[in-house]
Amino acid sequence: YISSIFPHEQVVVKVDGKRVTGSPSTAIGRAWGYKVARELFHSRKIVDRKHFRLIYWDGVESCMKTFPTMFRVWVTKHVSHFCGTNRQLSRIDPTVLNTCPSCGCINEDTSHVVRCPSPGRTAFYNDSVSDLIEWLKEADTDPQLVYMIEEFLSGRGDVKVASLFAHDLPIYGFLASLMDEVGFDSFVEGRILTVLVDFQFAHYQVIPTRWTVERWAKGLIQRLLGLTHRQWLYRNAVVHFKGPDGYTHAEHERILSKMQDFLWVDPQDLLPRDRGLLNENFESLGSSPAACELWIAAMEVAISAAEHARRQDDPSSHRRRVTTGPDYAPRTVEIVPIVDTEGSIRYKRRRRRKKD
Repeated sequence: YISSIFPHEQVVVKVDGKRVTGSPSTAIGRAWGYKVARELFHSRKIVDRKHFRLIYWDGVESCMKTFPTMFRVWVTKHVSHFCGTNRQLSRIDPTVLNTCPSCGCINEDTSHVVRCPSPGRTAFYNDSVSDLIEWLKEADTDPQLVYMIEEFLSGRGDVKVASLFAHDLPIYGFLASLMDEVGFDSFVEGRILTVLVDFQFAHYQVIPTRWTVERWAKGLIQRLLGLTHRQWLYRNAVVHFKGPDGYTHAEHERILSKMQDFLWVDPQDLLPRDRGLLNENFESLGSSPAACELWIAAMEVAISAAEHARRQDDPSSHRRRVTTGPDYAPRTVEIVPIVDTEGSIRYKRRRRRKKD
């Protein structure tokens, strides 16, 4: 044992029991950040506190530095479970249903992104896994690790790989049990285990190769995050893909829903000149989303005109509204910004003055 304190040293700085040989502020910042991140990940149920030290964080940091800024933003949002899934969007907009746009499953959260059972996304996921396995073989990966990672990814969180090595190769069974314990979500988000890197390092020591374990770990993390990101892109393509008519699936649904609301309107509530709008050929009208939007706009104008005429004829009936269905609520009050003398913006309702 050799003491780290050398003769004639007047000051020795240690952080968390480790001697600081570089910048003290950097060492203190990293130690504090490690503790804060561990508690944050534990409270958010991303990584359990007891598993935090098992993850190869140096590789995650090194890999993140190579990504473009916007990709790092996506990783941060995805890992923190605040990606734009319908679970989050439904909290902002009540009209958004918290269902998967691909398979229709309820509660589309972040973990569902790589678990969606729809045929298209499953086939795309399997192709991504095949590409990753081919890269592992090209990178001279331990064959047992290749088999373990392939089974772990193919199971999509439903397969316990520890059972595959429990009897024949118990040392690999220990690694597999740790992977099962930390979880599938952590793995596909690039949080690989330090012991996994150690196993690969030991394999490189006994074979002729030009690969380094740092390069291998960095490549694995990049491809795991890429696999997850490809599923996210596929999901967004389903949501935002526009057909030949230039409308997305969500826009089709919105137009159809609004048309169904207007079909509740009583023709007697409209002006005589506008009642013909309810006698349209809706079968031919529904074949063109653009025509549907024009019909919806005409109905909104007709309803406003009928309400205006009714107020003019009978001032006491100003509270009456045309019934358009359970979800339709026409706007009756306009809110406008007013800038005061100090430059602050206030909002107030604009009211009409009575005519003398």
